[in-house]
Amino acid sequence: MAVTAALCSGLIFSGVTVKFIERVMRLLAEFKQRARRLRAETFALYLAARHPGTPWYAKLFVAGIVAYAFSPIDLIPDFVPVLGYLTTSS
Repeated sequence: MAVTAALCSGLIFSGVTVKFIERVMRLLAEFKQRARRLRAETFALYLAARHPGTPWYAKLFVAGIVAYAFSPIDLIPDFVPVLGYLTTSS
């Protein structure tokens, strides 16, 4: 990676440290990509909820999604086979 080379220029790092820096940079890039995608999806939900042609039941569904996303309570416990872990992993 060019960024890693720029960070390490003039400094002596072991191969393990360079690989760690590259891994962190990849994770940060992936996090930024996910944040951008979440922002776009959130904005799309906002526009759909504000549109006058959207049916009331769709607006209610969007409100439920947002409430569940921000709720500290897990509605489907993790001990429920498969289904509980799917809600945790998303």
